[in-house]
Amino acid sequence: MPDTEISWQCPNFEAPDDKKLAFVHSSIDQGIKWLNDNCDPQMTQRAMDILSGKSGGSVSSKWSKFTTGDLKRAILEIIETLSDIRPFWGYSTDNKAFLAQANMMSKTSKAIYLEAFVDRSLRDALQFAAVTGMGAISPMYSRTLFGSGDGEFKFVALGQPDVLPVQLPRDKNYQNAYIVTLVMPMGVAEAHSRFPLYQQFLKPFAKKRYGHTKGGEERRSYDQNRWRIHNLNEQLEQWCDIYYTYVLDLRINYGDLDPERKPILDAKGNPIGKELEMGEPGTSWYYKVPFVGQSITRFEEGRSVTRPATEDDCRVYPQRRLLISCENALMYDGPAFDWHGMVPLIPFYLDDWAWEPTGYSLFRGTANTQDAIDDLMRVVYRVAMARANPGKAYNMDITTPAKEAKITSREAEGMDPFDPGLTFGVDGDIKEPIMRPPMPEWCYNIPEWLFKVVEILQNSIQRQLGLDQIQSLQKLKSNVSDPEKLLDAEGPVVTGTSRSMERGLRDLGEMMKYLILQYMTTGRIIQYVGAAGIAPETFDYAPDMAVPSHLPGEQTIDEHGQPVESNVDVFTRAKTFAKNLRFFITPHSLHYIAQNKQRLNTLALIGKGVPVDPETLANLFDIANWGSIDGSTVKEKVFNWSKEQLTDKADLLKLEKALGMGAAPEQGGGKPGPAPGAPGAGRPGTNKKAPKARQKGAASGGRVVLSTSG
Repeated sequence: MPDTEISWQCPNFEAPDDKKLAFVHSSIDQGIKWLNDNCDPQMTQRAMDILSGKSGGSVSSKWSKFTTGDLKRAILEIIETLSDIRPFWGYSTDNKAFLAQANMMSKTSKAIYLEAFVDRSLRDALQFAAVTGMGAISPMYSRTLFGSGDGEFKFVALGQPDVLPVQLPRDKNYQNAYIVTLVMPMGVAEAHSRFPLYQQFLKPFAKKRYGHTKGGEERRSYDQNRWRIHNLNEQLEQWCDIYYTYVLDLRINYGDLDPERKPILDAKGNPIGKELEMGEPGTSWYYKVPFVGQSITRFEEGRSVTRPATEDDCRVYPQRRLLISCENALMYDGPAFDWHGMVPLIPFYLDDWAWEPTGYSLFRGTANTQDAIDDLMRVVYRVAMARANPGKAYNMDITTPAKEAKITSREAEGMDPFDPGLTFGVDGDIKEPIMRPPMPEWCYNIPEWLFKVVEILQNSIQRQLGLDQIQSLQKLKSNVSDPEKLLDAEGPVVTGTSRSMERGLRDLGEMMKYLILQYMTTGRIIQYVGAAGIAPETFDYAPDMAVPSHLPGEQTIDEHGQPVESNVDVFTRAKTFAKNLRFFITPHSLHYIAQNKQRLNTLALIGKGVPVDPETLANLFDIANWGSIDGSTVKEKVFNWSKEQLTDKADLLKLEKALGMGAAPEQGGGKPGPAPGAPGAGRPGTNKKAPKARQKGAASGGRVVLSTSG
């Protein structure tokens, strides 16, 4: 292949940087073409105009600039309601060896969710989705202060123009795309700080050059469109673009190959080659790649095994390849930093269809309706102003340019007929109006049907957006008198959108368990969950990280009682642990739809006498840190809870007795009286009258007893 031709396949990391940079530029150009084919930039511009108060036709805009804002308000309600989600992260495991650590991870992830305001990042992503068709969250761990401060989790909101895929599959799963480039606007000062060796290549937007070609014009249009959605049009001297290109590079280290691409063998018939060192030594993304056939030792199925390396063992990028670039330089080429091996991208759609590579903007089909409403309401406003300050038609016979005239034509034209202090004299008969409106009376009346038309258009916007169902969902979260009716009001639009969001947030939960293991220390986790919330295994021989120190089955202590280090690398231990943590979201639980139905059903069952343990109820009503009860089923938990209550009651009685806090004896010695019918017991009651409640022993606090007739 000629050197000037760019292959669809990403060059190997040994290739010159200029060749790899050319490939990145080609991928970005392909992504922009895909974007222009599937995401209408004019609709994005129009949506931004409506949100900024620019709507209505060109004719009515000459009369007035106001807008009713019906569409903006409806979309704002949708976004705010759907972004108001429950703290959803929770991990479970079938391996009891990891149970305590699963609980620790659940508490840690929930604390991160609250600290990082993930729901607000979700709101921003849904705002992008409403305008561009798709919005996304990009989770990452980054150091503050331009890379010199403490590390923190960030959840960056992106729009469809920020995501440029190549070979995106039909199911819109970006994790299965060959290439995904995330375009991140970054301040020039921050870019210079994070990439100090490439400062001369980091040029601000204002210094970009575009070719006088169709491709150059497309790039100019793309950049300007994206700058606007990020509100950078007035700051082009202060920002530049950083491109993060993720590639599913499936290269395998086959060792040394002959011209026919067959392995070269040594004298003993073994393949020869060399290990590849990937990443930067000392970082969590550094590793070595063996070559196919090399003898390797792995801990598998609870024991150490030495065997020849297979193709799966020799993938150069077992996770994903990452190339970081700016317009004029390739600044990084190597393994992606995060252990989860996914593109850090969680997409969300508010109006997606199976045949559309991206979602539809909510302004598609509703923008014209908003323009029609504004046009009609501006007509009403114009007529109302014509009545408030009407035009004037006057009889020119009563005016004269002569100085001695009672009223001149100039005075007549400048006269305000509604001025309460105005008086003037007129020659001639004043039975007829001196001035009158130039149009008939009916032209200044607003017909009732016009408001009906406006109402129909407003209802059309709400019906297209499913706003009635969104409002029902919002009321469902509040304290209402009849939640059953609201549950019945839940429609397919809101339940379907909610379920689609759960798929994205499930992927976010999968990413977070790896990010916590990779970047958080045990000390940091203690700050989130407290010392009591840390799994004891976390401290075993590795107090500086949350990754388990050994795999299950590995030897941890030698015959002398001394700790033994693991023979398995940290990444493999973390990956094994993470695979044992399952993350899922109960269908329709993200917006409390399922919870409210289950709460009503559970309370109804309790009313019918079906026993339910307190832990189940606490989880159902989102009561944090209630505690746990032994048992794998509700029945077992109910039994263990009853047994625990009896044990606690006995312990309290012992404590009361030990502290001398038992019940005081009654006056008269405290001895029980004779049994009924015994000598000295008196005549037993006949119970001829209904019993009455009375207080006995009032001097000592009293107690309620039932007395019957003697």
